[in-house]
Amino acid sequence: MKNIIYLLVDRLHIGFWGAYGNSEIETPTLDRLAVESFLADRFYVDTTDPVRQCRSWWRGVHALVQKESPTLVTQLNAAGYRTVLLTDDPDIAYSGDANDFSDVQLLPTSDSTEPCIEIDETHLCRMLATAATTAESLARPDSPYCLWCHLRGFDEIWDFPLFLREKYCGEGDPEPYPDVIPPLMKAQASDFELQERLDFRQAVVSAYMGGVTMFDELLEMLIEPLRDGTFGDETLFLLAGTRGVLFGEHGLIGIPPTNANFVEPLVSSLVQVPLAVRFPDGFGATVRSDALLQPPDMTRLLYEWLELPMPDTLPCAVSAEPHMLDLIREESQNLRDRVLIVASPDQSVPEGSASCLVTQSWSLQELDPATNADMPFALHVKPDDRWDVNNVANRCGEIVEQLLAVRADLTRRLHAGDITPPEQLPGILRERFQ
Repeated sequence: MKNIIYLLVDRLHIGFWGAYGNSEIETPTLDRLAVESFLADRFYVDTTDPVRQCRSWWRGVHALVQKESPTLVTQLNAAGYRTVLLTDDPDIAYSGDANDFSDVQLLPTSDSTEPCIEIDETHLCRMLATAATTAESLARPDSPYCLWCHLRGFDEIWDFPLFLREKYCGEGDPEPYPDVIPPLMKAQASDFELQERLDFRQAVVSAYMGGVTMFDELLEMLIEPLRDGTFGDETLFLLAGTRGVLFGEHGLIGIPPTNANFVEPLVSSLVQVPLAVRFPDGFGATVRSDALLQPPDMTRLLYEWLELPMPDTLPCAVSAEPHMLDLIREESQNLRDRVLIVASPDQSVPEGSASCLVTQSWSLQELDPATNADMPFALHVKPDDRWDVNNVANRCGEIVEQLLAVRADLTRRLHAGDITPPEQLPGILRERFQ
């Protein structure tokens, strides 16, 4: 029986995995998982709206697509799967598509007002322990299951112990951020002294690194049972972030509250997230891909791996693109040449920072026109400029114009539900920046 465990963790930053190049933080569980998994280097969310992003994962279509399509969950139910949604986010638990799961478990959020003393007292520990217990109870030789765990992760509560936050503080560094409410500093350069901003950033980074170390340790509760067969002999495990964290990009350090009246800028550290897919038979182990991938591709992957018929509403149903399994076999190079990320699919957000277009060679991010009247777009070279450090928009006006035309066409196609493959990008957009 082929079983499925998805673990989606909000605010899990791609830059804090050892496997993604961070040598400062200890992540042995994540690093071993990466060795056993297919790892995506350029996996982008399609929206930073958590509920709408769930729709993308479950329906296999981009967040801007308005046409209805069946959820993967309904297809799994029809195939005899027991489907369970485990989440601590009420908005996701009560969303319309969540009703397709045969069982929805909404876990209460911790009411802690101070950091916990021990790791096993933390909210994240309770979440992952519940996930492990649920997976073990679902594992039966006579019927398959799909356990979908969607956790707020680092977005809701920072109750991890102080000793972990202090682990990454060097001599002379500021004390790590000590609070349970996630940090936030939103300021222009003139609002705070440079040293004050740098100290706050270092305090937040140290605390976040301690939280990731804790998550790495807790993750073993799910990974070890996968290896010994406790969760079933044929269980696919997927771990992904749903949003990252900004650590100073565009004057923002930390995580805005849910009711914030501004939109986070769609820079890479927010929208490019980690993705590891561990197959039960070792398929895809050690394979890394720089293909442009988004949540609907993982829906497609499950259809292929489970050999379920794909709904004709999915782009892959009519596209000549290679299959996800071919990509993992390294028999194809890429699935597409462009992806679009939006802040809010219903377009209810302010115009600034509302979308980002990424190609193999470029990233075009929309900026707030109120503060960037002369050049309301930021252009970055991909994949070289991983963290969007050098804005070259003023030097590449023709590239900006071409990418704006591509963005307009892609937006129109997604809104219309046009699933036919688009025309190839112009040659100037396929060339690497010199």
